[in-house]
Amino acid sequence: MSAPILNQPLEIRITPKRRDLFFRSIDGQQDLLGTMSILHHYKHCDEILEWLIAHNYTGKKLANLLVKKFKSSVPNLVLFVVDRVNKHSEKLNAERSIQK
Repeated sequence: MSAPILNQPLEIRITPKRRDLFFRSIDGQQDLLGTMSILHHYKHCDEILEWLIAHNYTGKKLANLLVKKFKSSVPNLVLFVVDRVNKHSEKLNAERSIQK
């Protein structure tokens, strides 16, 4: 058995849906490629990307948000999105309970 070759590029397999979400999120900002490679490992990556796209955090706007608000911390960006989704869910649940 031969030893692995260290200078070969790491192959990351992604679904066509996630690839589309990556491209839509990056929107020409190549400096976001590293962010996407980190985000790829999160359990709810697709949902996070869908939320960012739905709220127009793509391309330069996403890069600025990441750098200025989160000091380039992808985990803090993820926590921000999860917090926003949870607040929205709580609001919807409260509205539903009022309607009953």
